[in-house]
Amino acid sequence: MKNARETEKKWQKFWEKNQTFKASFDPEKKKYYVVEMYPYPSGELHMGHVRNYILGDVVARYKRMKGFNVLHPIGWDAFGLPTENAAFSRGIEPVVWNASCVESMTKQFKSLGLSYDWDRVLDTSDSDYYRWVQWFLTRFWEKGLLYKGQANVNWCTGCNTVLANEQVEDEHCERCGSRVVEKTMSQWFLKITEYAERLWDDLELLTEWPARVIAMQKHWLKNNDGSLKIRDWCISRQRYWGAPIPFVVCEECGVQPVPDDQLPILLPLGADISPGWPPPLARIESFVKTTCPKCGESAEMTTDTTDTFVFSAWYFLRFTDSHNQEMPFDSKMANYWMPVDQYVGGIEHATVHLIYARFFHKVLHDMGLVDCPEPFKKLFTQGMICKDGKKMSKSKGNVISPDEMIEQFGTDVTRVYVMFMGPPEMDVEWNEQGVKGISRFLGRVIKFYDSSVNLFDSNWRETVLQASNVSFRRVTHRAIKKVTESIEENLHFHTAISALMEWVTALESYLEEPRRETSVISEALEMMTILISPFAPHMAEEMWEGLGFVDSISFQKWPAWSESLCEQTSVTLIVQINGKMKASIELSKEDSMNQASVEQLATENPKLSELKEKTVIRTVFVPGRIINFVI
Repeated sequence: MKNARETEKKWQKFWEKNQTFKASFDPEKKKYYVVEMYPYPSGELHMGHVRNYILGDVVARYKRMKGFNVLHPIGWDAFGLPTENAAFSRGIEPVVWNASCVESMTKQFKSLGLSYDWDRVLDTSDSDYYRWVQWFLTRFWEKGLLYKGQANVNWCTGCNTVLANEQVEDEHCERCGSRVVEKTMSQWFLKITEYAERLWDDLELLTEWPARVIAMQKHWLKNNDGSLKIRDWCISRQRYWGAPIPFVVCEECGVQPVPDDQLPILLPLGADISPGWPPPLARIESFVKTTCPKCGESAEMTTDTTDTFVFSAWYFLRFTDSHNQEMPFDSKMANYWMPVDQYVGGIEHATVHLIYARFFHKVLHDMGLVDCPEPFKKLFTQGMICKDGKKMSKSKGNVISPDEMIEQFGTDVTRVYVMFMGPPEMDVEWNEQGVKGISRFLGRVIKFYDSSVNLFDSNWRETVLQASNVSFRRVTHRAIKKVTESIEENLHFHTAISALMEWVTALESYLEEPRRETSVISEALEMMTILISPFAPHMAEEMWEGLGFVDSISFQKWPAWSESLCEQTSVTLIVQINGKMKASIELSKEDSMNQASVEQLATENPKLSELKEKTVIRTVFVPGRIINFVI
């Protein structure tokens, strides 16, 4: 096979050129919709971020091979205070910084071989997207679910501005160090309290959500004594980098929504985003001065911008019809793809984002825009990747760049290691020795492929049933079963990869058998290529092409196992000499538990002739699993 980096670049170009993962509306096919919580474009990814996206990608690749019509999109949660702060510190506009970050992270995502439908990419700071956020806000207003009220805010006495909670450290401003006090101001609210009972009751529908998340939502929604604990959602922010709230204030008519045909209200470029009061949009006279849509007299535009959680409350619906210019999405499209079958993201979003998204979705359901009452069927919350005992974070200085990993080890090694680190719901510690171990494992796969590809017969199905070596076919079919069940069982990819490792060890041994059968090797080689493809897709594509197949492996049928071949009628026992594997022997369960029977079979094996030539000092026997001769 070629150099890993050359192979990876080759197939990434192939996928992009052929739009391999572009999803199409097809009501004749059974759909599967998988989404990882879309990222905030912060500059560059590190390995702490990568686990989330590779998890979702393995699911998407597996489901395609299971015959589903898969939608696997990506987008950018672009608005927010960090971008505004980063842009201000660099003396550039937020739109420029955001574009730079998106470009950088897009390259990284593509280098990881993530099978996204890049035709559906959305950016929440694009007016084609936030136009519909503004449209939704006017609909919520009409339904009595959006109102203005008073709320306490964090006020910096030095910067004379409102601060987000994350900008306050020990009651002081993180920017200037001045004291932060509470101040009452007029704000915009969504009346989520009207949906509190339904949000509580419909938790019963979420049978495929982690119990921990359900418990956290219940705690957030109600006190132990049963009163509406949740408060209405304050969606207004006194900052620049967000979508303008589409309402004007008229002395005669009061608060009035901007008509649909005047949307979007564009965020003006070139604004002064320095700290201080009034907020940035209020300093732009041409933005503030407008006319009342009701009476035509002079009025003032609202100068608050919209909370970023409003954008993430429905982006998964926009993905279903991302180019629609006439409406937020076509209900026909949404009703085909929704609900999201697999949603992947961090436990830190268990309450705020997930409750807001559920609320928003229920309102749209009541508006007749979508049929399903809940947006996410199955939720998976991945654990964190840690280094030096701490969460991997730029602020802690303990991050590892995927670019470095890919350059040193290749994309497939990086992907497989991240999936092999441990149970995906658990926090795991980064270990570069583990990466090297995965590199050696994939090297063994390639070595087996190179040693057996010339033996491959694509017509193996016509002769394999007559093969005399049923015992090794059992090994193959048990591997298929174990890998499949590990993927299906709550994304336990680490056990799937362990099964692949055990299988490769058996393949290496069988390849040395003097009575090896071409059909048996061919079956194993084709199955190995398919089963490894969700984890190491570039390598699998190259192997698949080398076997003589023309089409991409991405849509090949996932193999089924023979239940009769998986029945444990015999055991494969490993034989070692001085701690090194020398052979494997197939024997009945009963014989595998008997040391004398195992020793006899071992001494009769031609591969183990040194047992007769040298003196055995001692024997270590693990019944049913392994025997080690010390000579």
